[in-house]
Amino acid sequence: MLIVKPIILLELPNTIHSIWSELQKKSFLPNFQYEFEYISAWAKYFRGNWRPLLLLVKNDDQVKGILPLMYKDEKRKRILPYRRVRFLGSGRTDFNVLLADKKDVEDVAAAALNWLCSGYLRWEILILDDIVEENPLIKAILRWAEKSCVEFSTKKGKYYYINLKCSWDDIWNNTSRKFIRKNINVARNRLNRAGQWKITVDPEWETERIVDEAIKISSLRGYNMGSLLSSWKNQRKFLGEIIESSRGKGNFHSYWMELNDIIIAYEFIFEQENVCYAWNGTFNPSYAELSPSRLLILEIIKNYHEKRFSEFNFMRGEAEYKSKWTPYYKKSYRFIIKNKKNIYGRLILFLEKLFI
Repeated sequence: MLIVKPIILLELPNTIHSIWSELQKKSFLPNFQYEFEYISAWAKYFRGNWRPLLLLVKNDDQVKGILPLMYKDEKRKRILPYRRVRFLGSGRTDFNVLLADKKDVEDVAAAALNWLCSGYLRWEILILDDIVEENPLIKAILRWAEKSCVEFSTKKGKYYYINLKCSWDDIWNNTSRKFIRKNINVARNRLNRAGQWKITVDPEWETERIVDEAIKISSLRGYNMGSLLSSWKNQRKFLGEIIESSRGKGNFHSYWMELNDIIIAYEFIFEQENVCYAWNGTFNPSYAELSPSRLLILEIIKNYHEKRFSEFNFMRGEAEYKSKWTPYYKKSYRFIIKNKKNIYGRLILFLEKLFI
């Protein structure tokens, strides 16, 4: 019989590092953003008012899976207490997962979700999102909801990707003629006229310099994968820990475009199981007319096509430029469940219909 042990904390304890990593390796891919080091860095630098909630699902003394969640207390209409539950690290993760062997996902998910609905923890809304279409967690949630007679709403998004198994001609012809093919040729000619330019892959810099150069360009764009200037310090520490850890594992790569010895664009790539993921990148706005990011991304795609990777993934988000690169996408799922299992939850829903 499966039992659930909840752990509510501020930071991930090292006592669960081993079992977390063991389950993460067995979990559905991609799951690199659920490596213990990644989530620990998030908890240290971007947790804010969120409280991590780990639901350890056990069979006797063996942990079969972990549903990594977090919750935040808010005020509805500035008066009514309102508790929101989401995947741990949401906002800084692109592909959310249940940490469990794929064959155990349905049982582990059902046990964890049943615990959530048991009344041990008060909550008003549960959002399980950024789940890619092949993830067995989707079917597990749907089956649990059907058996438990739980009402929910579903929204779908897109993960754009390029199929690198295709010929280069097919990949190129699937791009937008105006936005990519014509623009790339113009950009290349403009760069040639502007001076000497080059692309450097994985320069032998210290991690601190990699972070500094990225932050420098990101600041010129007015964002930092967050937006508030007050978070620059935490952003720097977060990137530093993630990049240092991932460089040691060999699954992180950085690409840099220079013009006349000035860095004008960069892209950070993660690799996992023959797929490359465009995690973070941007360009110096002073060089926007040269379209440096477009040309840099093209060279990265070419590189991974030559290395016979299977896929180039643009990750979460439906920014218009992604659809200019490829017509292909995978669906992302977002489940929204409002708690009707207790009187307070039903009261909130009643008041929402009246006033919100």
